[in-house]
Amino acid sequence: MQETNAPSWWKIRLDFNYAILLVLLFTFLLTFYHITNLHISLWDETDYMIAAGKVAEDKNLLYLGAGLKPVYMLGLSLFTFFLGTHELSGFIFSAVSGIFLVYLVYLLGVHLFSKKVAILASLILATTPLFLHFSRAIYSDIFVTLIITFVFLYYLTHMKKESYLQYTIFAFLIAFCYLTKNSAILIAPVFVFAELLDTLYHEKKEAWKFSILKKSKKIVFIGLLSLILILFISFGYSALAPGNQDHIVQLKTAGHVYSLFFEITKNIDLAYYPLSYWYLGTPILSLLALVSIIILFKKRTEYDVLILLWLFYLYLFLSFYPQHRLKLFVMFLPPLSLLIARGITSLRVFASKKMLSTASMVIVLSSLFFSIPLLTFTFDAYKNTADYLRAGGATGIITSNEGGYRFYLRDLPSRTAGLKNFDSLSSIAESDYSHLVLDWRFMAVGEGMDDKSFGLEILEQVKPIKMFTHHYFTEQPRIVIGQKLGEPFDVFLHAPYDLDTTIYIFRMNDIQEYVATRYDE
Repeated sequence: MQETNAPSWWKIRLDFNYAILLVLLFTFLLTFYHITNLHISLWDETDYMIAAGKVAEDKNLLYLGAGLKPVYMLGLSLFTFFLGTHELSGFIFSAVSGIFLVYLVYLLGVHLFSKKVAILASLILATTPLFLHFSRAIYSDIFVTLIITFVFLYYLTHMKKESYLQYTIFAFLIAFCYLTKNSAILIAPVFVFAELLDTLYHEKKEAWKFSILKKSKKIVFIGLLSLILILFISFGYSALAPGNQDHIVQLKTAGHVYSLFFEITKNIDLAYYPLSYWYLGTPILSLLALVSIIILFKKRTEYDVLILLWLFYLYLFLSFYPQHRLKLFVMFLPPLSLLIARGITSLRVFASKKMLSTASMVIVLSSLFFSIPLLTFTFDAYKNTADYLRAGGATGIITSNEGGYRFYLRDLPSRTAGLKNFDSLSSIAESDYSHLVLDWRFMAVGEGMDDKSFGLEILEQVKPIKMFTHHYFTEQPRIVIGQKLGEPFDVFLHAPYDLDTTIYIFRMNDIQEYVATRYDE
């Protein structure tokens, strides 16, 4: 990398030019497009926004522990404090995080390769449909990836010289990642790879043994200090979790992470993440990624190998991980964008500026084409349902999908209740709630989950007072791809987020009348 007179922050060399400013402006336009028409559509979005409101309005700092992501919740709460307890605050926080992530990927590209690679990588990232979705959703994953990328950049700029002060700071940064989201700790082994590659590429064979021994001391010091901090954080989580969140504490502390090593092969799915990138990364980017893997493997410079190790390690770990989630794939996006940009710029056919510009244009336009449904998507079903219920005098609802309703109906006398808390039709009829709301979540899992077949009986026997039909974006491609590799892939004919579903609203009085008639018989 060539030295420049660019300004620096915390010894990280900043770099601004017209090209990256245009990319950032373009990213701003994409992430903020249609943003005022977005509404809560995913379950976790409700939990985060309610908790952020508790922190911002009631100054209840306990709610920084919602979901055990205190650093993320602190950022979301600050935006909520300044912009108000409105879903727009959460969307703007994610959008701003996405813009900064694009810039950090650019800086990473400059440091590892060149400005040409950096610009293309940032452009690829900014237009990837998966990035655009999560940078416009109230989820922690874009912010977490931003933190991970920053820590990676910090490592490259600060950890070459022997300094126990820097080692200590870096251990705290790794723990900081864990405080943002526990899955962020997956970045830690990448630094071990980087240390080993530094020895292999910059030391003579005769010095390898001594160098590895020296670096081992560094790795052990950072690793042990990070582990102590993470264990301390894990114990502290029990005090941070608001309300009845004992199950969340159990799922996200170090003890659970340790237990995963014994469950790691129970649900292997090597196809989940490649298919996710095919559908929400575009087929063109998927094919370019495959070509770029071959190119980088042939070149095998230090940073080429580091990018490959970063990607393959994440892919293998998450494929073997018991739970597969599309949102986890967001962590792949920085190394994937750099991989593709590095691969394209290494091909002779794109050596000329004209050919490279043409290739970049094709990539951007194809990505934007696949992103159109995401950019124009308006999920207002929960909000419209909530407005209808409030106008109709609802005092509280039971629903198969607590999701957005708990946020939009948080001012009702009775807290929104989940259908899963009721074990019979009569228990619903005897409740003090005014309405029952059923949607796709019940239709997808109702019959097989704790014998909730009485919901189907309601759908067949009781007339709803209102129905809302809408499109629903699913962050779980398996819903439409199929549970296992080898099942029919008719999903190629449509987008994975283009699912029609209906919301059914029932008046509790009607259900009570039906139950009374049913039991009289």
